[in-house]
Amino acid sequence: MPFWFYTPLYLHCRWKTRKYRMIGNRYRLIRQIGRGSTGLVYLAIDIKTHTRCAIKEICKQKNRQESSILKELGPHKNIIGFIEVIEDSGSIYLVMEMAKKGAIMDIVPHSLTQPYSDHQCKHLFKQLVNAVYHLHQRGIIHGDIKPENILLTNHQTVRLIDFGNASRISDLTAKITTGSPAFMAPELLKKVPHSPTSSDIWALGVTLYCLAYGHLPFEKSSFIQLYQDILTKPVPHSQTINPQLKDLINQLLEKDPNKRITLDKVKHHPWLMTP
Repeated sequence: MPFWFYTPLYLHCRWKTRKYRMIGNRYRLIRQIGRGSTGLVYLAIDIKTHTRCAIKEICKQKNRQESSILKELGPHKNIIGFIEVIEDSGSIYLVMEMAKKGAIMDIVPHSLTQPYSDHQCKHLFKQLVNAVYHLHQRGIIHGDIKPENILLTNHQTVRLIDFGNASRISDLTAKITTGSPAFMAPELLKKVPHSPTSSDIWALGVTLYCLAYGHLPFEKSSFIQLYQDILTKPVPHSQTINPQLKDLINQLLEKDPNKRITLDKVKHHPWLMTP
């Protein structure tokens, strides 16, 4: 997969985790199952309850904010369940629930993934909007919304994950310039002043496009070409897409952040309001 698709993984410390290592005398690591924006993710077993969980290892020197934001958010049905945080001399371990069905979609640039039906898109996207609305109401920007960071439970419930790039709206010193390039909003690329929530809304649009079409709206083999397309090219659509869905995607992917649809209006858009 092209290097520009992923959020950079910061590996500025030695990852000490090994198979079957114990964390906090309670969790036994089984294997690596993924990577987030700030660390590696492992499948683990809680030896007290014999249940599976996910543990994300974060270099202590690089990021303490993710655990504090997860604690701050509290429980929400569409945000990954946070269990506890464990620390040792070099790492922070975030213990979270397992969403057993994995990522909502595996997007491979320049390849077509099986898209969801209009009804399925609506069911999943409503839940994702609820999760992001919950974040924004609490003054938090996710900063890396994409299919890879949206998991599904066995009951088709969405769980938003990976808060390694999240930031607080009240933190005026925070410059939101991180994220996965293919999902970055035009205002981030141009580094112009904008509403702090606008970039999350753009990423929601790219994600909805992926769910509906099975591929990215803009994809090139280099940063420069990709950024140029994001900044200048219209959103490509097929003739067969639901007109209301097309309208919502276009409003989410409005290149001017000041004209982009708000989350309040997204929640009441005709496409999401119809059964």
